[in-house]
Amino acid sequence: MKYGFVLIFLFWALLLQAQEGSGVLFQKELSWSQLLDSAKKENKMVFVDIYTDWCMPCKRMEKEIFSLKNVGDTFNSKFINYRLNAEQGEGINIAKRYGVDGYPYFVFVDGSGALYYSMLGYRDEQQILQDAAIAFKEQNDPKPFGVWKEEYDAKKFDTAWLYGYVEKRNRLRMDNSRLLEDYYAMLKPDQYMKARNALLVTNSNGIDLKGKVYTHLTQNFTRISPEEDSSYRLGEKLLTTFEMAINKVAVKAIEEKNEAAILNTVVPAHDAFPDAVRFMPWFKKEETNWKFIYYQHTNNLKKGMPVMAGYINKYYLNIPVSEIRKQDEKIYQQTLDSYRSKGLDSAQLKNVLPMVNVYFKTYVTNDHLRKLTDASSLVYNNDATAAELSTALGWMKRALDIQESSANLEMMAKILYRLRRKQDALDAMQKAINKTDNPSDRNRLSLLLENIKEDRKM
Repeated sequence: MKYGFVLIFLFWALLLQAQEGSGVLFQKELSWSQLLDSAKKENKMVFVDIYTDWCMPCKRMEKEIFSLKNVGDTFNSKFINYRLNAEQGEGINIAKRYGVDGYPYFVFVDGSGALYYSMLGYRDEQQILQDAAIAFKEQNDPKPFGVWKEEYDAKKFDTAWLYGYVEKRNRLRMDNSRLLEDYYAMLKPDQYMKARNALLVTNSNGIDLKGKVYTHLTQNFTRISPEEDSSYRLGEKLLTTFEMAINKVAVKAIEEKNEAAILNTVVPAHDAFPDAVRFMPWFKKEETNWKFIYYQHTNNLKKGMPVMAGYINKYYLNIPVSEIRKQDEKIYQQTLDSYRSKGLDSAQLKNVLPMVNVYFKTYVTNDHLRKLTDASSLVYNNDATAAELSTALGWMKRALDIQESSANLEMMAKILYRLRRKQDALDAMQKAINKTDNPSDRNRLSLLLENIKEDRKM
């Protein structure tokens, strides 16, 4: 009997330990009012996961994030955790109270129900832990986010107030695309490009590529004051903001295989890019370029082949290599001149020089090589016809004319082998081995060479 008691005790101890390390523990028995009372007594904030039964990201949060020990350790020690179905019981009114407009939606509130912080959408481990840290910080703010949000929802604001609210959300890393639209709608046209307002955009997380703010800023880009541009690097910051916003939408479209988002959002947004930064002859061909990128990253050879063939044949096969080198030098010098014009001293210029050398010294060369090798890789990695492989072989010959690198020789060898040109493939692979000084690359390429010799599938 004594041993039985010990075994039972150990069982419950181990079970408790497993539960404590198994992720976020959500209160399930308390009503909303009881939950808030408990928060007051324990002097803790409440973390609320607002979900629906049909929401797939909600299910992913439960399975992938709330089950993590690290997340559980943080949330179980610092918050009372609660889950609410937005379409059932108390969850319906509580979702309305906190302005829930998508799922999953998360709120941090105190014992009175006052909102300190909220966020929308799937969060990874790092993000959810950062959210917890922000909520704690907001708890000690004289005017926490929740107060700002209530005033905004009640439409109690003017331009100065809205500027402050956007700044507040910027500090909290929250999406401001909708608020920027509200803010710019209250400005006069001659205020659009003022540094104070444009910097609010560049400091924000999010800009609506179909919105009026993006249109205003791209159409009025040349009206940036030279003085403010020099003082704040305004043009550079705006271009970076535009590029990041476009790339964010493009990455999501590729992940979701949403071609319509590329054609209807990304392409028009890139087409609206200021003419002042269009320095390459093929730069205006955004639709073809983005189709190229989309089909490459979604591994769609059937749709990608005609797009890539037309694009490469028109823009990447006919420029003499000597002209490519001249364009490299021109862009490199333009970039250096741009930094010099900002008044950088010799020490500051020395600091930026490594970055400039990496990205701009061989800008056009690298652009050519990326397009040629990316297209050839798409052909090689799919069930391509002999005609398609022959086309890719021509692209790799062009790439080798521009730069005879080990990587380019390797791709050439693989395509030759797929075309049953064994000896040519062996010669190209041996050249690839001879061209590299990296021991691991030499070992990997040597194995590929043996595969070709032994007629193995690659």
